[in-house]
Amino acid sequence: MLNFLYIKNRFSDKPKPKGRRKLMSKRETQSGNRGALTKKELGRIKKQLLKRQEELAGILCKPVENCGNDGDADMQATQENIVRTDQSLKDMYEIELNRIALALKKIEDGTFGFCETCGDPISKERLFAHPICRDCFDCKDGKEGEIRSRGQRVTALSM
Repeated sequence: MLNFLYIKNRFSDKPKPKGRRKLMSKRETQSGNRGALTKKELGRIKKQLLKRQEELAGILCKPVENCGNDGDADMQATQENIVRTDQSLKDMYEIELNRIALALKKIEDGTFGFCETCGDPISKERLFAHPICRDCFDCKDGKEGEIRSRGQRVTALSM
């Protein structure tokens, strides 16, 4: 159930919703069927996850290049920054690969498409756009708000 803060428009007596709405298609809004994915839709998402898993596995198989101590100090510093950036990217890819494996396991278990925090169904649009998501919009926003309130940056590693 969505909770909105309502404010009155000075030109109308109807209250207007304030805040973020969940993304749902017209069919989902009319039928109320937000989380039930068909076998065809699950197959499409699974295919998308397997394709991305294969891409990431190929990227992670490549070793991080470690440049030697040749060249001047500026060149060495640049090369060290490139190596650190490559390692950071690989760390993020490993996290994504783990989340893909979790999503594939959830598809097999029949628990895919439900928020890990509140248990509500996640909208189909969100699942198609970001199949490794684990939370609905409301719970994700709540977690991000908590992280920001502690003065930290919201990153892929913090979620």
